[in-house]
Amino acid sequence: MARATRHIVFSPSARSSLLQALKAVGRKDDVVALFDDLRCGPLEPLDPVLRGNWFSDVLGVDFEAGLVPLWHQEFWSQSLDPNYRLIAWTNRYATQDHLGFLAWASRLGELPGQVCDISDIDFEWTDREGNEHRQKLSVSLVPPVHFSLYNLFDQARPLRADERTEAAAEWRRIGTENGAFRAVFDGRLTSLPITAFDEALISATSTTLRKAAFVVGTVLWDMGEAAGWCVGDLALAARLAAIVEDGRLEAVGDISRGIRYWEVRRTRQNLPDQSSQNGAPT
Repeated sequence: MARATRHIVFSPSARSSLLQALKAVGRKDDVVALFDDLRCGPLEPLDPVLRGNWFSDVLGVDFEAGLVPLWHQEFWSQSLDPNYRLIAWTNRYATQDHLGFLAWASRLGELPGQVCDISDIDFEWTDREGNEHRQKLSVSLVPPVHFSLYNLFDQARPLRADERTEAAAEWRRIGTENGAFRAVFDGRLTSLPITAFDEALISATSTTLRKAAFVVGTVLWDMGEAAGWCVGDLALAARLAAIVEDGRLEAVGDISRGIRYWEVRRTRQNLPDQSSQNGAPT
């Protein structure tokens, strides 16, 4: 009897897109996702408790007690279940997809596994304003209709032995670096410091109040494909709040409620020096 198929993705949004695509073609395959965002936090060792503590102590994000370990327990038990035909979805140019795949492939051992790699596909679509686009996409950004339009379900293939070895080596490298954040630049995973996105966040603000959600969204849009969709809104919101706490930006509203409930603007120290332009003495 043929084994049931289980698809493996590395973000909740990718799971949602894939489930919609499967439903559209009448398939009832299982889809499991890793909810922990490996683009940030310690990877070596990949200890869920340590990662949960890092999110709280360093990033200032407090998950419910035991939630991060639960994410990992459920994901690894399901994504390495030999009773299923396992298919991992990845894009080596998308940071979250690539990191998740490396973690999964390095733990697969001798288990049979398959991969659907969309790295070399340039997706085309027209937005609501009639603008045409052609670009690579992370799995989470692929419109559900494109899974069938580009025959993505037919592209799964067995994971080769050399790919497993390479994945394990790359996982060890990036894990040993243990950067606060990670991005893909020119096709290579790169570790970044905790302050990596601070200047981009400050640059997205103004002397007048702007919604924190707008600032975060602007940076997310500007990063995009060029940096492999290297950071999520949760991490950027946490860093924006940290910049406010440091006194580099001013905030109005309730930061604890989320980015929709507060606004931010530049402080005097972050304003351009106008003295040389208006003739004022220095």
